[in-house]
Amino acid sequence: MRALANTLVLCIALSGGFLPRPVKATLRGTATCIPESVRVDTSQATNVGDIVMGKAWGETFTAADTLIESVTAWRIPSEHNNPSQLKFWITEVDSGGTPHTHLVVYDGPTLSFTSPDSTRPTPITYAFDPPISLPRPSVYCFWVQEVCTGYADLLIDANDAYSGGHLWETYRSDFDGCILRDYPDPRYPGADLVFTLVFCNTHSTPARNPTWGQLKARYR
Repeated sequence: MRALANTLVLCIALSGGFLPRPVKATLRGTATCIPESVRVDTSQATNVGDIVMGKAWGETFTAADTLIESVTAWRIPSEHNNPSQLKFWITEVDSGGTPHTHLVVYDGPTLSFTSPDSTRPTPITYAFDPPISLPRPSVYCFWVQEVCTGYADLLIDANDAYSGGHLWETYRSDFDGCILRDYPDPRYPGADLVFTLVFCNTHSTPARNPTWGQLKARYR
């Protein structure tokens, strides 16, 4: 598998699945956001994949809910203090399961991620407030791209722990304005990024008129 270095191995000491903790939020005053996540835990990482010179790793995923609170990938512990900037994208996926990088659903932020912890993988967490609103329940692909100013090595699971999608890789784009390029058929159906994706499941709560007793108590 090209660009997947088995050097990660278990020297990373992948202890304990370093996961972001979602917080229940309220949307528009009447809809309660109940976080629901899908993930490939850091303890399942077997490989690493580099992103450099505009390259990106992507993961197709199945979205039954259309609101996304956060997406997290992980980089290797030795890069904990590396400030290389990484950009987030979500793109469309066709009926055959192939993502299309020119069909952008969400053009996300470019951020740096560092950590004082040199013993555990560093989380790359993109959090969204308000949540990202996908066009419809469907299959999509999220991408983490290096923007031609540094490098990163992301954790990968080669054992297909997530059944709702799989791993993709783009070309480098350092000579093309560092765009999100397409791919030379680098699909990895037996592998996934190590990731956590937190959906926002909303349940509307109808407003109720207060009773006379409640009004008297409120304004006593």
